[in-house]
Formats: sequence, C-alpha cells, structure tokens
Amino acid sequence: MSVMCPSCGNAAVTLRGPISPSYLFAGQELPKLLPGGGLYDCGVCALAFRFPTPPKERLDALYRTCSIAQWQYDPSGRFDWVLTHRHLESRLGSGSVLDIGCFDGAFHEYLGSTWKGYGIEINLDARARAVERGITLLGDNVTDLEHVTGEFDAVVAFDVLEHVVDPRALLGQMAARTRPGGTVAIASGNTDAPSWKLMGSRYWYCTIPEHMAFLSETWCRRAGIHFGLELVTMERYCHERVRAPRHVVHELASNLLYRFFPGVFAFLRSAGVGDKDASAHEALKHYPPTWTTARDHVVAVYKKP
Repeated sequence: MSVMCPSCGNAAVTLRGPISPSYLFAGQELPKLLPGGGLYDCGVCALAFRFPTPPKERLDALYRTCSIAQWQYDPSGRFDWVLTHRHLESRLGSGSVLDIGCFDGAFHEYLGSTWKGYGIEINLDARARAVERGITLLGDNVTDLEHVTGEFDAVVAFDVLEHVVDPRALLGQMAARTRPGGTVAIASGNTDAPSWKLMGSRYWYCTIPEHMAFLSETWCRRAGIHFGLELVTMERYCHERVRAPRHVVHELASNLLYRFFPGVFAFLRSAGVGDKDASAHEALKHYPPTWTTARDHVVAVYKKP
C-alpha cells in the first residue's frame, strides 16, 4: 500500500519502524489490542505520523466516554500553560481565548477572570465540567472548528495536535479564527528531542494509540511559515514535574535496556518485573516503558500578523 503524508500529500516518506500495539486508550484497558502500525517521517513538511490509523469513528466513541481522571494536572506544573499565560498577559492582558480540546476548562480557570473562555471538547463529562467553569462550548469535535464564526484574541491547543491525522490543517484553521495581532499557541510531543531520536518508533509516546501525528521543532517552524504566522517563542519542556532523581535514573535505564537489549527486557516482563502484566497480553512483553521525565515536548507560540 502506498503511504503518503496526511498533511502535504507528498510521497517522500520514510518508514521509521513498527509501533507496538496497545491495550490502553486514554489510560483505560481495552478488550482487544489496537494495532500499532508503523511510524513514518515526511521529508517535505517534517511531520511524523502513524499509518495506518484506527477509524476516526471508533476513536471518537472512545474519547466521548473515557474517564476524565486521566488528564488532571496541577496548572503550575504545566510549562506550556505557564509560558502561554505569561505571553498572553504581557501582550494582551485580557480578551477572548478559544481552547481546542479544552477538556474540563482547567486552562481557562488558570488564565483568570479577565479572559473570556470558549472551547471545543468531545468528552461528555469534561464538557459538563467546562460549562460549570463558565466556558462557552462551540463544538464537540475538532472538525467543528471550521464552522466556528468570528475571531478570537487567542486560539490554543495543548496536547491536541497529536490526536488528529492532519495537524497542519488544524493549525491553519486555528490561525483563521485568530484576529490580526492575536496569538496562536500549540503544545505537543517533540520528535526532535534526544530521547525520541534514540528510541524512534519504539518510543513510549508513539505507542499511545490515540496519538496519530507527531510534531517537532522543525515542523512547528515550517507549519508557521506555511500559514504566515510569526514564531514568537518555542521551548522544549518536560510534560510532568521532574520527579526524584531515582525515578529519572530508573526511566533512563529502563528505556536503554528496552532499546539495546529488547530480548532481555521482554524476558524480565514475562517474569513479572515491572508494572505491566505480560500474562494478560502477550504483546506487553514488547510494550515500551514510559519516559515522562524526558524533555520530549515542545510549545510554540505564534503571532498572527
């Protein structure tokens, strides 16, 4: 089957390797494994992507009913939120913010009452919580953004672009809904991170089945240029607070073992070592360890001229 980039349509793509199948979706165990497919790189727009992908209808059904406990954060520990908040306060001070995939409205609550919050969210429980927080919901799916009218002082999407097949198209729609002089902010995994370059398709972030596309600093620059956006700032960060040194060392050692001695890693998993029960799913012998302490995410803030 011919594989083409889902964003730019170019056939100059390279298979980076197979992605492990997964038994989890949004932290919840599935009755059947979701196939992983392969990780591909586009040589033109720099997008990395999964192919093939699960049907969107199946993914949407899972998003609607998954537990909202999976995505609860301490705002002060979210570097992407902190950086974007700082930028908005310094440039604008107040205004309207449309949050794509706003979840339960926690980012809007973090911004404070000087900002009018709008959102798009698919999860039913999260939507209800967002409304309680005063968010005006404009849709329940990222595809609804193309039908949103009007312009906003800022349009943001944190941990969302990896969930769509064509993140460049979503960025373009975000830019179209941003007023001139306004802000567009995105945050996602970063394939330019050293940990990702080391692990390739065996990286834990790829294995998460709801992740369809994988950005990078290179992609952020090229996508911004494509839509005429001015890149104001871009920084790497760790998605979670850095934990105790022992935990950092443990994740590093686990990933090095998995990368260079996969047979030993699989044997240890089969023997009951680690946090995955390989007796439940044979594929878990080869399921990658997490690396949440790595600086493997990137946040990019743009200004619309």
